[in-house]
Amino acid sequence: MKSISQFLFLSAMVIMTMTFGACSDDDSLFKENTLGSQLTERGEYRVSRFQLQRNIVDIPTSEDGVSISMVSHTDNSELLFDALVEHSDDHLWIELLIPRASSIPDSDYDLTFTLKDGSRLGVRLQATFRDEMLYSIIGKTRLYKLDGRGTLEKPYLIGSTDDFLNFRIGLDQDSLRGAGMYFKQTADFTAPEASDAIDGRLYTPAQFAGSYNGANHSITMQYSGSSSSERDNNIGLFATLLEGSVVRNLTVNASIRGGNSCVGAIAGATKGTVALDSIAVKGYVLGKDHVAAFIGQADGNLIANNCFLAASVSATDYVGGLVGSLENGTLTTKMFTNLLPATPEEIKAGGDHLKMHDFTVIAEGSHAGGVAGYVNGGCSMSGVLLQHTIDGETKEVKVIYAGNNYAGGLIGEAIINQTSMVTSIHSLAPITANKNYSGGLIGKASISADMSILSSTIGTQILGGSYVGGFIGHATTGGMLTIGKASNSSQNFIGEVRNAYAAITGKTDVGGLFGYIEGDIKPTSATSINIDVTATDSISGGVIGTQHNNTLECKYFSLDNDMTIYGNKKVGGYVGYANHSTIHGDLNDGKSINAKSHPAFKSFTTTFAGKVKPKNSGYAMGGIVGYAYDTYLSALCVTGSVEGSEGVGGIVGVLENPTRGYIYDCVANLASLKNVSGDYTGGICGLYYFSSGSQSDLINYTDVTGQNYTGGIFGAIKLLEGAPSMDLNSIFNEGSITGTEQVGGCIGYIEHNNTEDYRKNDVKVSYAGNFSAVESSGVGNVGGIIGHGNTPRMIVMHCANHGNISSKQESKVGGIIGRIGHDAEGASFYIGENIELAYCCNRGEISSESSASNIGGIAGYQEEGHEFDEQHWMTHDCYNAGTLTSDQTDDNGGILGFIDHYGEICQCINIGEVKYGNGIVGTHPAGGIFYYHNVYTLKDKGKDWRADVFSDADKAKESTFEGFDFSNVWQINDSRNDGFPSLRDCPFQFKN
Repeated sequence: MKSISQFLFLSAMVIMTMTFGACSDDDSLFKENTLGSQLTERGEYRVSRFQLQRNIVDIPTSEDGVSISMVSHTDNSELLFDALVEHSDDHLWIELLIPRASSIPDSDYDLTFTLKDGSRLGVRLQATFRDEMLYSIIGKTRLYKLDGRGTLEKPYLIGSTDDFLNFRIGLDQDSLRGAGMYFKQTADFTAPEASDAIDGRLYTPAQFAGSYNGANHSITMQYSGSSSSERDNNIGLFATLLEGSVVRNLTVNASIRGGNSCVGAIAGATKGTVALDSIAVKGYVLGKDHVAAFIGQADGNLIANNCFLAASVSATDYVGGLVGSLENGTLTTKMFTNLLPATPEEIKAGGDHLKMHDFTVIAEGSHAGGVAGYVNGGCSMSGVLLQHTIDGETKEVKVIYAGNNYAGGLIGEAIINQTSMVTSIHSLAPITANKNYSGGLIGKASISADMSILSSTIGTQILGGSYVGGFIGHATTGGMLTIGKASNSSQNFIGEVRNAYAAITGKTDVGGLFGYIEGDIKPTSATSINIDVTATDSISGGVIGTQHNNTLECKYFSLDNDMTIYGNKKVGGYVGYANHSTIHGDLNDGKSINAKSHPAFKSFTTTFAGKVKPKNSGYAMGGIVGYAYDTYLSALCVTGSVEGSEGVGGIVGVLENPTRGYIYDCVANLASLKNVSGDYTGGICGLYYFSSGSQSDLINYTDVTGQNYTGGIFGAIKLLEGAPSMDLNSIFNEGSITGTEQVGGCIGYIEHNNTEDYRKNDVKVSYAGNFSAVESSGVGNVGGIIGHGNTPRMIVMHCANHGNISSKQESKVGGIIGRIGHDAEGASFYIGENIELAYCCNRGEISSESSASNIGGIAGYQEEGHEFDEQHWMTHDCYNAGTLTSDQTDDNGGILGFIDHYGEICQCINIGEVKYGNGIVGTHPAGGIFYYHNVYTLKDKGKDWRADVFSDADKAKESTFEGFDFSNVWQINDSRNDGFPSLRDCPFQFKN
């Protein structure tokens, strides 16, 4: 139907100025026909005046104006005019106002009348117009053969199957499909059969644009399909609910199968803004795609308040409890649940006032949601409660299920491009996406407009392949997602509710809150999480599986101490895999922890106290994050437990920063940190790939058990190709460290083999302290601070060790470092500027069970270095106060166990007992050249080879130690170091 012109009602002022029958002096038009109809001019209008008997069209006497639709029998075009009404006892006068730019062509017309309040009269008048005047009345038809007038005060009444059939026929005949009309149900009944029921169709629905009030009655609706799939589209009580339609106070007992596309018990589809209020759907609804208990497919805004789901819904794709899919609008729900009011008999028998009814939403293909399978637009949801209690034995049950992708407690997949809010949601029914994208609220969300998730609870099992999350399986936020709580409401919670079984399990990218998230979130209050998270393959985290371009403020997420995060690869207490992100805790109220002050752990509060465990193997396992790439880590503290087989760390398992990132202000005090089968274990970080960033103020109180490359702070540090200088400072360890091969109190191993341009790349470790035992059971290098610093320009300064350092097999063992510097290898004799070891002290016992080991109070083995250099690139300004107890084939050394070709040592003191060796240098290679000057050993504490001996009586005399800088480097204080010289700038040399 094409519309030629359309006008709204005249304003009251215009109506008041136009008096019936009045013509201005300028009016010259006047026509009249034999029926008494007249055509005149009045201002900007031609006025077509005619009389109608009241028994033909009964317009309420309170109405002085109407709108008249005229549909032409000639070309089906529509004219819409305002009209004035004058009432008499048995008839009324109509004055049709025709704007000058419009006209009424000669034709037969269907006339319908709409009152000012938008309601329509339930009559259609067939009339002939000639010369724009009423020429004859052909006839009239009641639009609906029902009792009532179709108004709000006197709605059409529907009380039987026949009434509903007349209603449906009337909708077919009504070009406006009931728009502006009111219908009310007066009894329970079954929807009528259609005339072509022989092919299996039991009900043929129509479009509807009016208001239907079920008045708390029920309709039983059956449908079993037809021989034509096209005819099985848009199946429901109504085919399509159109703009402005409302359905309320109704229960539909549905038995629908054989539907094709767009199938729902209330309507197959909606267009425009449609409202459902106080609707219950029971039974089952089956179809192919865009299928739901209520609405199959919505195009526009869908509003559903106080709706109840007690049905099984099944299809191939786009399946929802409320709507299969929605586009171009907002899905608004307030109170949607499968808990229906119990009957008086059930309550009298001791039941609850709300009774849980079973429901299922199953997509054999993709897109299943407790409320909607798919939304492209916006959503405003509150008070949703979907519950299906399970225990460990029934956890395989399919309730909200997608055979392929996209399953969510609310929405399978959401593209949010309009302002949205989700609040007070209780998702307590199992959710499964057999392949990917499964979430307690949304399987996958692409968010480009402001969205909030507030005061919601997830208490069920969530299963999937990739991208599985407590709230959202896969989210891209654009920084527009807010997580928090509504005013005067509880915080978000994910975990067991009423002791029902709850867990989050997937193959990869699994998280307590998000399986995968790209873009920031804006938390406003804490979210509490108490649920086990499992990735059967890789990437799982207590809050996030994978975070990309995201800042995570840990203080907004409270993880229960009993939580366990499982996985085989990239597993973390908070995050499995962090990529170009920031993870920030709230340690020490955001202030630096100042590791140099050696604080006690009781001054810190924990960020994570749960457990991180491998499912089978365990690569990149961390108390906060499993694997971090180009990521900033700060102010974090862990007190739980971490286990794994390679790359295991109290804070982060593996940290790789090729272009940006840092790690500082982090503390580990774990109950257990174990790597029982593989390499790279650290109290803070198992394996650190470095090329950019900074690292400082790192503390470990944890006993660390590992294999090769084990350290109290870092298991191993590997500098990437092209890495600039590295400065690691202000770190200390207070836990016992046990490993094999490369083991250090702070760092097991540092590697940088860039020998071609090594003079650009200082690798510096400074202000480090170790206060506990370090032990290696394999062949390697063991040190109180570093096991092996295998890099040119290796600098170790201002460090101290108090722990006992030991090895069981042939090793290089030192109080500060087991082995320092890079071996030139091949035909080269040395690497210039290879090492600098300075301002360090040892107080621990150094030993080895193997006689082939090299033992040194400061370093077990010093690689070749530069030729004579009086200031740098040597061992200088160090002292040893520890005991070297074991007997080796080569002599031990109070400062250096072994010094390679072109090494150098100066300004050093030994005051510890070297039972089997020399006070300063143990030995050197045959034919090797090394330099020594201003080195001193206390009498009877070791042999004096290449060293000057001093007595206890001379220890406090600066003159005893020629060449020492007592103004800037050294000091003598009777109350410190037993009166021997000590270092001015070595904060960990004394325990207090």
